[in-house]
Amino acid sequence: MLEKLASIKTEKLPAVALYCLALALVYSYAGTDWVYTISSVKKNANTSSPVYMSLTLLAIILVVASAFILLRRCNVITCVYIVAMTAVVFAYSAVTIFDEGVYRWLYAPSSIIVYLLQFGFFLGQNEEVWKSIRKAVGFLSVFFLVLCVYETLQISIRFGVVPVGNSSMIFYYVAAFWLNSIDIAEKLIEKRKIIIFDWIRLILFITLALIMNSRSWIIQSILLFAVIYLFQENDVSIKKKIWILVSLAIVGYVIFSLIVNYLPGYVEQILNKIGTDSRSYQYRDILDSAKWYEWIFGKGLYATYQDSRHGGAISSIDNQYLYIAFHYGIVTLILCIVGYFQTIFKKNCYKNKQLWVAKMIIIMWLMALGGLSVFNVIYGDIKSLAMSLYAGHVFNMLNKRSGEYNYDENTLFRPL
Repeated sequence: MLEKLASIKTEKLPAVALYCLALALVYSYAGTDWVYTISSVKKNANTSSPVYMSLTLLAIILVVASAFILLRRCNVITCVYIVAMTAVVFAYSAVTIFDEGVYRWLYAPSSIIVYLLQFGFFLGQNEEVWKSIRKAVGFLSVFFLVLCVYETLQISIRFGVVPVGNSSMIFYYVAAFWLNSIDIAEKLIEKRKIIIFDWIRLILFITLALIMNSRSWIIQSILLFAVIYLFQENDVSIKKKIWILVSLAIVGYVIFSLIVNYLPGYVEQILNKIGTDSRSYQYRDILDSAKWYEWIFGKGLYATYQDSRHGGAISSIDNQYLYIAFHYGIVTLILCIVGYFQTIFKKNCYKNKQLWVAKMIIIMWLMALGGLSVFNVIYGDIKSLAMSLYAGHVFNMLNKRSGEYNYDENTLFRPL
């Protein structure tokens, strides 16, 4: 296997990393079974197996190696970023290993080393790298959507339509959602026609979110559908747009009517959940648990805060900005998100409305990291790397459109 990797061009290594992370996610649920609880059905992942960790670490190594090989010639800002992120990772790794040991540092899902995947922002700016990524995304987007549908059918057959908690279904859904968002957005940018298969994919995300009883993913999936519909190519006639909207409205009404008639209790759960505030108290708890200067450097990987509603100490929160700052400090947070914000604030897409779609996908990602979407954390997983690569790709397209540099295939990185 190592010999095969050695023969692969460096520009293709990030795509290999994506496949490694895809295999890791699927393998983590191999041999596990569904567990029925009072509130939902769950399936716990096995993220401590040597195979899972080997695939994840291999992906991180491939991304870092690609970055250091391909970014030999870069400007001062890029160099500072690479050095700063590497230094931060080494520093927090040393502290974690000293306090907790190698095992806990290595096997923690949100260990500081997973943030090295943010190097994908720079790799995504290389057009040769992106060609390989584009092919991988096209395949993996459908692959994870099929897996999600399969898991949904398994749940429906065994338990009926019930709320779904932490499980393979929701993690396959999250992976599929972002990969399909990239794939369909790229079709628009490439001036390719959005076909019926693409609309089916978009409708499936809304339907699956309803089945999962997840208000956050209902919002995101509807927003994705609206963005793709509004920014599709100009040659789509008004008549066709109206036909699509009417058809989808009819299908949606039929599905909703069936759910109301046959599952009134389930509909009530969804409506009640939409109007319920179940997260605000966590913000108060975590903000009260650290002094202002502790937010600068963070409190460490295993830092916890008191849960005022349920009791006990917890370390997680859906809002990834607070999570990263709480554990690793504001400097680490800035390094993790700066590429995304550079991309969405970059101008020069007003003449190409399809590029607005790409920006909207990144904005939706930032909204998800801000706590809009559950189970959307920055891990060493496929969605985190894919979105980092995509932000770099979009940034590259905006730079090319602005004429800020002359593209040279022999020089990977351009000025920020």
